[in-house]
Amino acid sequence: MSSTGSESERPTSRQIRTWQDAEHNAAAWMRYWGYRDARASPGGSDGGIDVSASGAVAQVKYQAFAVGRPALQLLFGARGHATHKQLIFFTGSDYASTAVAYADEHNIALFVYSLDGSMTAVNASAQSISTRHSRPANDPRTDTNPSGRPSPSSRLFMPAITAASHARRPQPAPTPPGVVSLAILLAPFVMCLVGSGTIWFFSQNPDLAPPWLREVWATWMTVACLGTLPALLIFRLSRRG
Repeated sequence: MSSTGSESERPTSRQIRTWQDAEHNAAAWMRYWGYRDARASPGGSDGGIDVSASGAVAQVKYQAFAVGRPALQLLFGARGHATHKQLIFFTGSDYASTAVAYADEHNIALFVYSLDGSMTAVNASAQSISTRHSRPANDPRTDTNPSGRPSPSSRLFMPAITAASHARRPQPAPTPPGVVSLAILLAPFVMCLVGSGTIWFFSQNPDLAPPWLREVWATWMTVACLGTLPALLIFRLSRRG
């Protein structure tokens, strides 16, 4: 359980400009929640742990993209055999759905911090930790939000999150051409085939058709072949639409 004692002071507002700021801010909130000996250890090889206390360990991410399940697995593994310690994760961005599911399964408290240092609880474990101390109803700095949406001041990270999300989104499969597009595309080719075959037949059997009929078929084939290019262009435009 946490290292409790007399109630720690509520963390004051601070601007989160670097990852060191984020880690010290997380440690301050952990002390307020009852982990009185929580200390950040910026700059070292933490092996998945950025803030340590006798009753909890935490990892803090200062990044623009959503936290995925592997980061939570790293924190879970870094705790080792100290299973009495609460696992806490902080980020200034958001969490993937797989990460939230893993956290709920392993009782990892998920928080999103804003750029003014305030905290938002993402899941039930985080909400339980953040509500250990009574707070005024009009205090905006200790909001709880089980829905997992970041608070407004963290929206500076959102453009990069959105871009990354769109990059991962699979592209829709091309739709097959419609009946009209196929008709536009195939009509000139059919006309060319029919015209070419007819002219060849008449050339082999000149007595079966008068000269004017052969000229008509030759014109038919020329028009059909000339119509092939615009038909292809129309087909391509219809596919883009």
